[in-house]
Amino acid sequence: MRIVSVKFFNLNSLKGEHEIRFDKPPFTESGLFAITGPTGAGKTTILDAITVALYGKVHRLTRDVSEIMSRHTAECYSEVEFEVKGQVYKAKWSLRRSRGKIDGNLQGEKMELAEMPSGKFLGGHTPTSVKQEITDLCGLDYNQFLRSVMLSQGDFTRFLKADDNERSELLEKITDTGIYTEVSRYVFERQKAEKENLDLLKARLDSVDLLEEEERLAHETRLKGLAEEETEVKSKQGDVLKKISWQKGIETLKVKIEDLDRDLLSHQKLREEYHGDFERLKLHHQAVEFRPALTEIRTIEERASGLRSSLRQLNEQLPTLKRNTEETLQKYTAAVEAADKAQQVLTATEPELDKAVLLDSRIEGIKGNVARYKSAADQVDAEVEILVRTEEDKGKELEAIEVAIAECSAALKQRESDQTLDKQLIVFTQYSKELREVLLSIDANEAEKRAAEKQEKEAQDILDVNLAVTSGLNKEILDLEALDGQLKGRLEEQGAGKRLEEYEEEAGELPSLISYCEQQYRLAENFSRLQIEKSSLLDLAAERTKLLEQERALLGDLKLEKETAEKHLQDLRQLVELQQRIQNYEADRLALKEDQPCPLCGSLHHPYAAGGYKAELSEAEKKRNAAEQYVLSVNERVQQKMLEINALEQNIATGKQQLGKTESEIESVIKAFEETNRLLPAALDIAKPDTIAAVTKRKKQQLGDLQKIIAAIRDLQQKITATGNAIAGKKELLFQAEAKCSAAAERIKGAGEQAMRIKSLIVSLKEKEAALLKDLHDLLSRLGIEFGGSDVNRIETVLTERIAQYAAFEKKLQHLQEQHVQVKNELEKTGGALSAKLDAQLKQRTELKREEELLEGLLAERKQMFADIDPAKERERLNNVVRSSRAAQDAARELLQQVQEQLTIAESKAVQLELDVRAANDQSGALREKLTHALGDKGISSVEELYQHFIPEEEAARIRELERDTDARIRAIQQLSLSTRGEYVRETARNLTDEQPEALQSTSEGLEQRISALNQEIGSLKQILDEDDRLKQKFSEVAEQINVQQKEFTRWLRLSSLIGSADGKKFSRFAQGLTLARLTDLANRHLLKLSDRYRILKSREKDLELLIIDGYQADVVRPMATLSGGESFLVSLALALGLSDLASRKVQINSLFIDEGFGTLDSDTLDVAISALENLQASGKTIGIISHVEALKERIGTQIQVIKQPGGSSRIKLLSYMNGTFV
Repeated sequence: MRIVSVKFFNLNSLKGEHEIRFDKPPFTESGLFAITGPTGAGKTTILDAITVALYGKVHRLTRDVSEIMSRHTAECYSEVEFEVKGQVYKAKWSLRRSRGKIDGNLQGEKMELAEMPSGKFLGGHTPTSVKQEITDLCGLDYNQFLRSVMLSQGDFTRFLKADDNERSELLEKITDTGIYTEVSRYVFERQKAEKENLDLLKARLDSVDLLEEEERLAHETRLKGLAEEETEVKSKQGDVLKKISWQKGIETLKVKIEDLDRDLLSHQKLREEYHGDFERLKLHHQAVEFRPALTEIRTIEERASGLRSSLRQLNEQLPTLKRNTEETLQKYTAAVEAADKAQQVLTATEPELDKAVLLDSRIEGIKGNVARYKSAADQVDAEVEILVRTEEDKGKELEAIEVAIAECSAALKQRESDQTLDKQLIVFTQYSKELREVLLSIDANEAEKRAAEKQEKEAQDILDVNLAVTSGLNKEILDLEALDGQLKGRLEEQGAGKRLEEYEEEAGELPSLISYCEQQYRLAENFSRLQIEKSSLLDLAAERTKLLEQERALLGDLKLEKETAEKHLQDLRQLVELQQRIQNYEADRLALKEDQPCPLCGSLHHPYAAGGYKAELSEAEKKRNAAEQYVLSVNERVQQKMLEINALEQNIATGKQQLGKTESEIESVIKAFEETNRLLPAALDIAKPDTIAAVTKRKKQQLGDLQKIIAAIRDLQQKITATGNAIAGKKELLFQAEAKCSAAAERIKGAGEQAMRIKSLIVSLKEKEAALLKDLHDLLSRLGIEFGGSDVNRIETVLTERIAQYAAFEKKLQHLQEQHVQVKNELEKTGGALSAKLDAQLKQRTELKREEELLEGLLAERKQMFADIDPAKERERLNNVVRSSRAAQDAARELLQQVQEQLTIAESKAVQLELDVRAANDQSGALREKLTHALGDKGISSVEELYQHFIPEEEAARIRELERDTDARIRAIQQLSLSTRGEYVRETARNLTDEQPEALQSTSEGLEQRISALNQEIGSLKQILDEDDRLKQKFSEVAEQINVQQKEFTRWLRLSSLIGSADGKKFSRFAQGLTLARLTDLANRHLLKLSDRYRILKSREKDLELLIIDGYQADVVRPMATLSGGESFLVSLALALGLSDLASRKVQINSLFIDEGFGTLDSDTLDVAISALENLQASGKTIGIISHVEALKERIGTQIQVIKQPGGSSRIKLLSYMNGTFV
């Protein structure tokens, strides 16, 4: 992967748009470049632009990437072109504020990815999909990119110098291997949690309390007896309730018959009470047929009455209409006279009005002229006043400028000696700068000398202390190794030739075997119980089958008896029908009357009509009724027997189902027992639960013994591990102490040599200081300034101020001279303009006076003519008077015409009304006479009597509905009473019991109480047995859970023993050791290219310690602390490059950036670092170095300078070293 270019806008301090093309000169000519600038200028922002464009993240802003936007801006973006496998892509990230305002709310970030040069978009439209597409293309996620492209050379420098505790944290941060610490902690905590879960399940199993088998069998036997007793008692209760219901039905029918009789009598009385209303309704129906004739007569009479009323009103209005006509005629005559008079006044006044209008128009014109002349005169006056003031002000300004010019010239003459002072200041600044540098060097070297002496003393102290520590550690290691041997001997004795894993495996299998044995015991118990239940169900089924055969035989007898009774009943019914025909003839004879024809034969004489007929029941009817009751009784017995047989058949079917269910359960128990047997090392017998219980007890005892052995072995192993850890720790401390002794000796030697070199340098610097002081004294004495040797800054300030004062006086004099010329010219122009304005002022005033005199004469003439009256308004007033007079005349004429017309119409209408009234009276009389004649035929004497027969329609409807409802109710009650009496006779014939109702109710209550008591006891027993079944199921489930949980705990326990620890270091140290070994191998490949002298070696004694092999000194192995600054840089750079290879996996990285590590390097070490980087870029990589070190500017030809500007922003400047200079 190679970064081709980066382009960004408004990121951090780099406001505006910036673009860097790494695929164009000078970057293509030199693969090594520097990004330089002061601290805080924005150098690292260039790297931020790359990461945010590719991954939408900034390493320094882990929480809110939006903070990368420059302050007081509304948008920002970053574009990066990168090359992967020869194909170039462009990635873009952007962020905006709403409405493009700097105080708007931040919008969501946007990311794009395009293939170049086609511009085809890839990766979807969401930032997440674009990031994933970039990761897939590059083969690097964000963290891998940081470790591959942004080299962590500075982190490795700190790693090489860190102590043991800090080294692990640094390596975890550099290699991003913190996941191993989390895994180690998670495994430890998971093993702990699984152990707690296992203990909790075992506690739950101990808390399950099951019934003893004898107790459960007793409960089941008792439950069966209670169920049978309940069936018997419920049967008795059904018979008693049937008798009680029969008795209540008889009483209910008696009460119903009495109620029906009362209702019938009540409705018959009601019909008699309303007899008068019913007769009135008949007369109303008779009168209704004459209603059309009455309606016609009433209509004609009402019309005649209306005509008479209209005629009377019209005769009353005629005098008023005549009087209104005369008054309107008088008003019309007066209106004609007023209109003529108004027209005459208008004609006489119009000439005078026209003359006044012409005069007013001329006056308005003169007034306009006066106003214009006056406005122009006022404007000229104002302009003259302004020019006069301006002339005075310019004169005063010119005098002030001349005074200032004289003063400034005098000041310059006094400072004539300062004219060349700026050149003297340059010489002084150079001398003072050199003096300051010499003084700083002296102070720095003095400090270095003191530091070297201090280091020498500290190193000697460290050497003494570590020599003592080394002796003590050797003794402690010998003691611990002896203890380790003793513990291992005890472990071999305790293990008896077996490993802990074998004991744990054996113990891990036992809980499941115990659970299986306990499950087999429960299945064996269920098998015994189900066998007993099956035997009981078979006996009960045989009894019910025998009873069913008996009941079916009884049902056959009852059906035969029913057929015989129904045949006898049919014969009796035919006999009764013949007798009733004869009786009907007898009843009809009683209805015959003498001299009236017989409806059958037509005879007028009825000799047999005097016979005495009595409607009584015959003997045949009594026998028929008794037979009907008997048939009903037999039918009920047949139905009852069929119900009993059905119930018995259902019980037999239910018993079969229950038997099948029990047999199915037995098969399931046997199958489950056999399946579990296959999981056991030795098969158990389902018919021997006691043997199964004994096996279970032996397995539990075996498990307890194994757990004790495992606990003892683990205790010894922990002690051995602790001892081994202590030995390793002591050895590590011993190695550290020996390394510190070697390092202290080296430091003592190096510090002494450095102190001698610094003393020599200080002497030469003091000689240079004396020469510079002499040069400064000579220079300042020529300028008249005393020099004390320590006030360089004050003198530089004085000289700068004198130069600035002289330059300021020169500039001020030049400016004053320019002002003098300008003001003098302006004064001359103002005088000419004032003279011209005075002439114009005189002319305007003369014209104004002439127009004002003319206006006064015209106003006097107008006032004499019409005073202040407006001629137009006066003309309009007179015209309005004429128009209103003519309108009044027209209105009066129209009103006169209307009144005359109304009078004529009223007179004609009165004549017609008199004729209509006479015609209506004649028609009404003829119709009334015709109706009276028709009423006589119906027995009604007059029309007035006919009116009395009518009743209101609402009342008629009410009476009609009352009559219809009363008759219907009487018929319904009679029919219901007849059917109820028949039902009473049939129910009485059943005769189910002779017992008193109180005795039956008492018996029923006693049976109900017994059923309730049985239900409570049965419910209690079922609840006990159901709870025991539930607990057995729970016991089985928990046992199975324990088996599963034991396996899960064993699995996590083994894993925890390998990598788990509370602090996470156990697995982390192991993984870091592997990572460091791989990293060391990759780093040595790069180190060989940088320098053939050194190779990195991972320490065997300490997982996270690195050593250095010096090839120039017979491959001697030395601690990293013995390396010089340049050598440490080479090693840390090689490690960073190795991490880049490790993180990028197989992705080739051709663009690298180093953002640290140069600030602490001296000049010689910096040369070594630059040479190493130049060797590295020779392999085709582009390398960017970000630093504020000034020395880099002289050693790297291509530079990107980030320059601070006022206001907190920065800009980018690209420099390339060509022909000995930067361009």
